[in-house]
This record gives sequence, C-alpha cells and structure tokens, in this order.
Amino acid sequence: MRARCAPLRCDSAGWEVKMNVTALIRVWLRRGLAPALSLALLAMAGRAEASCSPPAPINDANVTCTGATLNANGTAGYGTVNDRDNTYEIVQGASVTGDNSGLLLSFGTVENSGTILGNGFFGIDAASVTLTNRGTIRAMDLGGVGVSADAVTITNTGTIEAPAYGVRGANSANVTNVAGGVIRATGVDGVAVNSPKLVVVNSGTITGTVDSVLADAKATGTNAGVIGGGTYGIRVGLLANVVNSGIISGTNIGISAPTINLINTGGISAGNGVGIGATALNLDNSGTVAGIQAISVAAATVNNSGTITGLTQGINANQANVQNTGLIQATAGNGTAVVGTSGILEVYNAGTIVSNLGIFSAGAATIMNSGTVTGTGGTAIRLSNASDTLTLLPGSKIKGTRAAPLPREGVFASRSKPASAPAA
Repeated sequence: MRARCAPLRCDSAGWEVKMNVTALIRVWLRRGLAPALSLALLAMAGRAEASCSPPAPINDANVTCTGATLNANGTAGYGTVNDRDNTYEIVQGASVTGDNSGLLLSFGTVENSGTILGNGFFGIDAASVTLTNRGTIRAMDLGGVGVSADAVTITNTGTIEAPAYGVRGANSANVTNVAGGVIRATGVDGVAVNSPKLVVVNSGTITGTVDSVLADAKATGTNAGVIGGGTYGIRVGLLANVVNSGIISGTNIGISAPTINLINTGGISAGNGVGIGATALNLDNSGTVAGIQAISVAAATVNNSGTITGLTQGINANQANVQNTGLIQATAGNGTAVVGTSGILEVYNAGTIVSNLGIFSAGAATIMNSGTVTGTGGTAIRLSNASDTLTLLPGSKIKGTRAAPLPREGVFASRSKPASAPAA
C-alpha cells in the first residue's frame, strides 16, 4: 500500500508525481540515458506549451491557442464539426496545423493573429464563422479553400490564400478586406472570393487566377483597393451594385453581370476584352473605363465626366442614353467611339467624342452637341435611314476630313449659334 502524502501536500497529487519523475530521472542517469532523457523532456515541454486550450470537442468556451498545435483532433489542427458558440483566439506567433483542416468548427468566432494552416482542403472549415484575421490562413491542396463556410463574415488585415478559393461562402459572404489585407487564389482555376450572395468592402488586394470576385446571384461591392489580376475582375450571375474608387481589372472582363449599377471614380479595365459587360447598365463615371470594347451592353444609361477608351469601340450598345462631358474614344484605326447597333441611341455631348468614326447609329438617333465630335477617318457621325435628329448648340464642333457617300452620314463644320434640324 502506498503511503499517504504529507499533510501539507494533500491538496495536490504533485508530491507523488514529483517523486516518481525524480526517481525515473535517477534511473536514466545511472544507465547513461541522458540524451534520451533530454529529448523526452523537450517533447514533454513542447506538448505543454503548444496547444489550444481547452481541448476539443468543446462548446460555449473561450479557446486560446499558443505555440504550435498539430492534428489535435485527428486530421484537424484543432476542433470538431460539433463545436459550437466558441470564441477562438490564435495569438501572434502561434500556429494551428492539420493534415486536412487547420481549424474545424460548427459555429463560432475566430480572432487570428497567428497562422492557421490546412495541409489538405481547408484553412478554416465551418458552418458559420465570424472571423477577424491579422495573421495568415492557408490551405495547401490544389482544391483547397482558405476559409470555407455556409455563412462567413470576415474582417481581414492579414493574408488568406489557397489554390482553389481564398474565401467561399456556400450561402452568403460578407468580406471586409482592409488596406494591407490580401485575399488570393493561386491555382489554375482560382477564385479569390465566392458566394451566391456577396458583400465586399475592399481597400486591400483581392486577386484570383480566374475570378477575383465571383457571385452566383448578387453582389454589392465598395472598392478602394485592387480587385483583379486574373481573367475576370468582378463577375456576377444576376445583379451587381458597385462603387469603385480603386482598380478593378481582368484580362477578359473588368466587371460583368446581367444588371450593373456602377459609380466609378477609379479605374476599370480589361486588357484583352470588355471593361464593362452587361445586359443593363447604369453608369456614372468620372474615372476611367478601358478595354478592347470599353463598354459592351444591350441597354445603357451612361453619365460620363471621365474617360472611356476602347480599342475598337468606346461604347457599344443595342440602345443607349449617353451624357458626356468627358472623353469617349476608340483608338484603333477602324474604331468607333459610340455605337448604337439597333435600338434608340441618344447622345448628349458637351465633351469630346473622337475616333476613326465618332458616332454610328443603326437605329433612330437623337444627338445634341455642344462639344466636339471628331471622325479622324473622315466621318464624324454616321446615321441610318431611321428618324434621326441632330441638334447643334453653341460651341458645337463636328469635325471630319471628308463627306462619305454612305446613306445618312455627313461631316459638319462647327457652328457658333444654335441649330436644330433633322440629320442630312
């Protein structure tokens, strides 16, 4: 029978444990096993200092992670699918690493200032998560997702990255990416931020190899940073409401959606395609829009006080209402600044419209000009056989080098007083 502990130590099992450890050390030293003893003690110290506490599964708790936590719950760095209503704090310098998921939970709040790493598919895998990230969150598998949840709310000043998706909200995502924050998808088909219903407020950098921002249904975006670097800047399935004072770019498309409501004071571009593509577009632009076609739409209302520059067309629309006090141009030798392909084209110009052909309308056109329309190829305005109206106001200059003998086209000299007449 073991002796009872001394009275002053009866409130703890420490006496007996210390005696057992001390005896063990003496035995190892007598047998010349000091190196093995050192490794064992280091391992014990590592386990003591490197953990998330309390251990999972756990609910309604404050979890703190310090040191290096590895596969604490199977292939998860920490947590289980049943963990609910916890607040997780990964302190600066700490890491949580799992063979599949870095951090696994059902519902919870995460404050990360360290590193969360999934060597498999997920940095963070959750049903619903509210995340503040100041550190690094990463997934390594080619199909990996940095942060994956049905519903996700993120404030990011750190880095979130993975090959397939940076952030994916299966139902909804609300992402605030602060200046200095980076969200990226680096794989062949990478999408930086994706959700059917998406709200993005960005002052940092969001970049994906294919899509930087992809919303299956609806997106609301406020951008003062950089969104782009891949094939598409912003791509939305139904409706996009965007306020941009930063940079939105894609090699093929800057912004595309069936319906776009856009206020732009920054830059929107597509190096090899369409700057803005839509079925219906409402645009207030005092920034820059550029592309092979800067704007390509079915129906557009455009208020431009900035610069719209296309290679082949500045604005290409089936029908459009364009009010311009800025610059609309197409720079190719065969370019056209404003094109109405079939429906009604209304152009109210107090700025500059310039290209090989300034304005072309295949349908009925109403043009009111107090600015400058220039056709560097000889024809400033070319109209169809529809009912067209041209109104020249004081200050109007319509310039070309020749009058081409095509139907309903002409080159007009500037006039110094109001004139209103059907186009000749």
